[in-house]
Amino acid sequence: MIVDSPAPAGARSAGRPPDRRVITTVVAIQLASCLGFFAVAAHLVAHLRHDLGLPAGTVGLILGVQVGLQSALLLPVGSITDLLGPRRTGAIACVLRALGFVLLGTVDGVGPLLCAAAVLALGGALYNPAAQCLLAGVGPGRRARGFAGYVAMQHVATVFGPVMGLAILSVGRGFAPLAAAAAALWATGGVLFLLVPHRNPQPAVRRRRELFAGVRTVLGDRSFLLFALAASPTTLLANGMLTAVPLLDFTPAAATLCFCVLAAVAAAAQPFVAAGHRGERPWVLRLGLLCTASCSPPPGCSPSRATCSSAGSSTWARSPRPRP
Repeated sequence: MIVDSPAPAGARSAGRPPDRRVITTVVAIQLASCLGFFAVAAHLVAHLRHDLGLPAGTVGLILGVQVGLQSALLLPVGSITDLLGPRRTGAIACVLRALGFVLLGTVDGVGPLLCAAAVLALGGALYNPAAQCLLAGVGPGRRARGFAGYVAMQHVATVFGPVMGLAILSVGRGFAPLAAAAAALWATGGVLFLLVPHRNPQPAVRRRRELFAGVRTVLGDRSFLLFALAASPTTLLANGMLTAVPLLDFTPAAATLCFCVLAAVAAAAQPFVAAGHRGERPWVLRLGLLCTASCSPPPGCSPSRATCSSAGSSTWARSPRPRP
């Protein structure tokens, strides 16, 4: 698992230029990788449903494998990051993600698509600990800015990635050029990982039992496990938006507009949460969970092209705008 240990004051002072390089490189990796991901994610369901003709249940299975497997692997891959180092782990993650996107653009059977989803899941699980470990290793004076830039680039990519994907679909011939562009962006991220300055040229060799000590610590923390269980539906809801909107037969342009608007609203809320350390207050988390719960559809409303059970009311089923 990733352990952040403070460096001596002299080492932090001497490491300021490399810290700046590390942050800049990781932020650039985040931008390239997230642009590639969201460019494809916003239009993947439409490709599976309309281009390949897969039923909605199969589409849900493919996406569920990717999301579920990636989430399940996040805990143990922290130990792999400790063993290989964040630079090599990040490069491997980007190569796997690039391969996964190539598979998405070239295969059409359910079995190969499930393999592509598994490859994407493994790459995504390796990517997050590697990138965040590099940021956690910079000096305390720059660490917060590094993570702020890291998160900001994800929001930027969430807004502009679907637009980029729509543009490629408009000028390209099908889904394959979009998948190839995403693979190229992730391959660029892999190269950038290898350009991150070495923080510790000769990392200490750790015993196998020490590598998995962090996993045992997490599994033994009952309070954290209860929180993870309570917060897990928010991940499913966020990914469900990428699935539900295209399945409602909206055009790619309408789906892109929906994703971009929602992403922009989420990004606009971040400065308020960050100011005055509001994000550290329990009421902010409670409010966020309550807002998430309020977005569920009303009783009798079906997530399909059919109307709601109330007479003449089909707003939720036909509009990509989330309910307040």
